Amino acid sequence: MIHLIQVTFLFDENNRDREISGIAEAMDALNCDRGTIITVSQDELINYKGKDIEVVSAWRWLLL
Repeated sequence: MIHLIQVTFLFDENNRDREISGIAEAMDALNCDRGTIITVSQDELINYKGKDIEVVSAWRWLLL
C-alpha cells in the first residue's frame, strides 16, 4: 500500500488548490488511495474527486 505525504508550511487560500490538486495528481499516477498534507497548524479531511486527503498539523502527525 502506498501512502503519499506532501509537506507545506502554510495551507491557505493562496495555495490550497495547488496543494490539493498536486497530491491528487500524484495519487492518480501511482494508483494510491491515501494522501496526507502536513502543515504547521491545520487539521482537516478533504474529499477531492473521490480521494480522501488528510491535512494534519506537524505535531499531530509526529504523534501518530
